[in-house]
Amino acid sequence: MGMFVRGRVAITAAGVTDEKDLTPETNVVFILPKMSYGVRSKVIGEAAKIVAKQQGAQNRQQRRAARSRRGQDSQEMEIDVGAHQLALLVHNIVAWQGPAFAGVPCIRENIELLDQDEPLVAKVLEEISDRNSPNDEPAGELDDPNVIEVVATTI
Repeated sequence: MGMFVRGRVAITAAGVTDEKDLTPETNVVFILPKMSYGVRSKVIGEAAKIVAKQQGAQNRQQRRAARSRRGQDSQEMEIDVGAHQLALLVHNIVAWQGPAFAGVPCIRENIELLDQDEPLVAKVLEEISDRNSPNDEPAGELDDPNVIEVVATTI
């Protein structure tokens, strides 16, 4: 792939498909072949930013006080898993075509409206995850941009 991430990959409900094999009757979503540094940063930033916006001032003060009592100076980072998956779709889907997408532009608002139970959408999310997982590490490692480690805490 070289130094830069370019191109697109065609995904149908059956999986990765060569573009030359597509017909007008085929519903297909095109994704990036791999997340670039910028795309990965946007995905992580959106998932973390949404959580930060939802925290009230009183909640932030309580957390700050609790960290201070425990002698912790570092901030905690939280990721909203749902927002993370949505950000993966929004920033990795580059186009779509087929009867199900007729007249529907491939924009953020329409990507947010995709049915999560639709096999094509599930296959797209799976393919994005597979393409951005390190090949030499088992799933769940911290370097995997699609795996979020959740640790329960009490305040």
